[in-house]
Amino acid sequence: MKYIAFIVFGLVLLSTIGYVVFGINMPMARLTIHAVRPTGTNYTCTNYLGNQQNWPFWEVAVTNNGHAPAAWFATLVLENYGRVTLGDQPTGYDSLQFSLQPGKGDSIYMLMPADSTAMWTVEVRYQSQMNASNRNSHRG
Repeated sequence: MKYIAFIVFGLVLLSTIGYVVFGINMPMARLTIHAVRPTGTNYTCTNYLGNQQNWPFWEVAVTNNGHAPAAWFATLVLENYGRVTLGDQPTGYDSLQFSLQPGKGDSIYMLMPADSTAMWTVEVRYQSQMNASNRNSHRG
């Protein structure tokens, strides 16, 4: 009974050491995304109600501030509507996968709502990619 505190302390210490060795040292991608500016180019379409709409293209910057390559895609999300499609075409890059190396950035062009009162955001989803050079360079 008197050794239970030592056993619990040992398990907590072992868990902390495992987290430090395996969790913190693993290189991870960390992407940021920013709407830069409208490009001055519009996309004109007719919606399902038969109304003509003009959607401006915006330049969007994506940067990998992490220490591993990332596979990613971006999507336009409107408040109260979710992910947006124009006809059968998504406004974001849902179906296209991009790759971004650590410390690098890229610009993409996305359609945005022309209505200035619409609340929108660009969502980026990504996954860290581990390649042989990353794994070998970070082994102890």
